Amino acid sequence: MPPPRASLVFARGAEEAAALALLAARPEVAPRARGEDRVRLLWDVCQVTDFRKLLFEAHVDFLAELFVALAEQGALSDELVDAPPQDFVLGADTRLTHQPTGRVCGRLVAGPSVVLPDALVVGGEALGAGARQRLERRLRAAARDAVGLVLGDLPSLTRTSASADVRGLGHRLEQGLGTLLAADAHDLLARLTAPDRDALEAAGVRVGAGVVYLGAALRPEALAARVGLARAFWGGDLAELPRRAASFAVPRGVDPRALVAIGFFPFGVRAVRSDVLDVLIEALLGSKPPDAATIARWTECTPGEVPRLLACALRP
Repeated sequence: MPPPRASLVFARGAEEAAALALLAARPEVAPRARGEDRVRLLWDVCQVTDFRKLLFEAHVDFLAELFVALAEQGALSDELVDAPPQDFVLGADTRLTHQPTGRVCGRLVAGPSVVLPDALVVGGEALGAGARQRLERRLRAAARDAVGLVLGDLPSLTRTSASADVRGLGHRLEQGLGTLLAADAHDLLARLTAPDRDALEAAGVRVGAGVVYLGAALRPEALAARVGLARAFWGGDLAELPRRAASFAVPRGVDPRALVAIGFFPFGVRAVRSDVLDVLIEALLGSKPPDAATIARWTECTPGEVPRLLACALRP
């Protein structure tokens, strides 16, 4: 409906300017409107005619949706190319997302090892060679940060004056992203001295009867990064696994090393979380082992699955 008096109609250019001011203040628009190209895009969007003759506020809502859609589909901006590595977060789906804008800028791919991943730019077709290289460097640095989030102080054990056995154990733990069956390191564990165990404890390493693991690597944010790292290196559908469960059914087609790298040990038909397995083995080796019903409750499995789980967990 037209305004009752001509004096209430926006002068030419005034409506666009008013829309620009309102859009620039919106939280979904402001982070995406940085840099010359994005500001120009925002101004172009403001000049879209209101053919539907909506209320001005409703038209601004439409312009905001249009700008966000165009900004997300457009080329990566200088803001993202020059963003600090800590602005990028690795998800369980291997995507590297720029947190302030929510823009997916890259994805993790396999490198020389699970703790040395590589990263590829996503949606950077319009970037120049120099800008693309800068963004790739930042994504690789973000990938290293994700490894650091998982491993914490563990890598320092392999570079310090710790004993050869501690350095060797630290290296094996790194390759499992913080988890290792004790049976797979019995040669090193048998030679650990009291100072060695103190050094491991200081780095957050739990040396249990049947499993060695980093407690901090089981935090939710670390588990998400572990899944992303393991999926990039070994492949497999890991993103939807119940990472906070005590155990889950071993999925078909997933490399067992990938399950270990996300903190779960596959035993028979169940993959058991490392800290739960630690408690279970300690109890089984104690003076009053738990019964099958208790074990089923601890591991969140059925009583019928317990015998096979125990046979695998207690295997030398």
